[in-house]
Amino acid sequence: MSTEINTKDQIAAMLSAKLNEFLDGVGDSYGKVILDELVTRLEYTITDFKDEVGEIMEQMLENAANKKEILSNLIARESSASSGDDVDTSSDSPQQSVGTDDSRDMSEWEKKLEKLG
Repeated sequence: MSTEINTKDQIAAMLSAKLNEFLDGVGDSYGKVILDELVTRLEYTITDFKDEVGEIMEQMLENAANKKEILSNLIARESSASSGDDVDTSSDSPQQSVGTDDSRDMSEWEKKLEKLG
C-alpha cells in the first residue's frame, strides 16, 4: 500500500477492505458459527495487542525516567568530584597531567557504571 493513512476513517476503511479480502467466501463456505468465532478471536487479539502496547509504552516511560535520573545523578557526582579534584592537579608537565586525569576519570566512570549495573 503506497497511500498514507492519516485519519481514523482511512484506517477503518483500510481495515474493512483487508477484512473483506480475508472473509471472501468464509461465510458461504463455513457458515455463521465459524464467522462468529472468527470475530470473537479478532476482538480478543485486538484487545490483547492494545494491552501489550500499553504495557510497553508504560515501561518505556519508566525506563526513560530512570535513565534521566541516573544521568542527573552521575552528572551531579561528577561535578562534585571534579570540583574537589581541581585543587590536587599539580604536575611538572601539563600534557602528562591531562593524560593521567583522563585515565583516572575513565576508571571512575567504569566504577560508577558497575555500581549501577
